[in-house]
Amino acid sequence: MKIKIKENSISLNELKRDLEEEFGDTYKVSIHGKRRVTLAKNKIVGAVVTLRKNEIIAVGTFPVPWVYGVFVFTIVFTGILTPLVLYFIFFHKKMNQCDKEVGAFVRENYEKPTFASAKDYLGVDA
Repeated sequence: MKIKIKENSISLNELKRDLEEEFGDTYKVSIHGKRRVTLAKNKIVGAVVTLRKNEIIAVGTFPVPWVYGVFVFTIVFTGILTPLVLYFIFFHKKMNQCDKEVGAFVRENYEKPTFASAKDYLGVDA
């Protein structure tokens, strides 16, 4: 989920702090790299929030890198169909739920306001 924000309006540490305040009891929140905050519900289900200059991207995904390796390994050695079916049966719904929870919080707190028309913005007909 992409959320447009004002350019450089928040730092990564502020975002992490706000996510910890909101989701600290449900998710383990940590910073990875220069632009990513990872929220892990457990080792398999979580969300990654990427901070860019003028947008925040929240995606429900595997929060731990080695889980990607295991998933790719099973795809390579068992074929694509079986792991994909298992992924959609066991993980996809939970990851979507994480994505929606985190995305809704980020959208509510950081989204740049948009206007429906020039009349709303300027108060006159354009």
